[in-house]
Amino acid sequence: MKRVMFIIGLCIAITSLAQADLIGRYIFSNNSNLDGNDPAANANDDNAIDPSKTALLPGQTTTLTNYTTYDKGINGIMFDINSLLGAPTASDFQFLVGNNNNLSSWTTAPALSSVNFRSIGSGMDRVTLIWSDNAIQNQWLQITVLPNINTGLSLADVFYFGNDIANDSIGLNMITAPVTPVVPVPGAVLLGMLGMGVAGLKLRKYTK
Repeated sequence: MKRVMFIIGLCIAITSLAQADLIGRYIFSNNSNLDGNDPAANANDDNAIDPSKTALLPGQTTTLTNYTTYDKGINGIMFDINSLLGAPTASDFQFLVGNNNNLSSWTTAPALSSVNFRSIGSGMDRVTLIWSDNAIQNQWLQITVLPNINTGLSLADVFYFGNDIANDSIGLNMITAPVTPVVPVPGAVLLGMLGMGVAGLKLRKYTK
């Protein structure tokens, strides 16, 4: 009976904890006059979000709304996430850059300058990713938010933004984003999300 109750409790815990979800995905012009020409991450970056741009999602084909012409390239990405479990770091993400439909030829993106997050209310956090000016330009950036103990995601979330400084539709190729493979959260990480050690299965509380 105790074993049955433990399994039921485990299922309830998994259901309640694996609910993190990305709500919004944005590109912004960091270090521009819109954010006070400040390269650091702060709330002023919200003023630099380009409302005319939307993330390219798996299975979609690119349109003008998926890339910017900012002369400093892609130097700022944000996303809103609910039920964030921990403080995200660079290791919670994977980034690729490329300019064709063959993702196997894409390369690892330049390293992030910073990762920051802040509460925006109602259980939501806004995560800000910043790169050096012009480190990523005239190409596509694939952003993968990994499922783990920090993000609270049960599956990886993948999206894309592009940049074409010349805006000549030649330097930047239009692509079709591949359908994202299902990448489930590893079992050991899931136990960690539940606050359990893999060996001892002792409950402990995680706080943000």
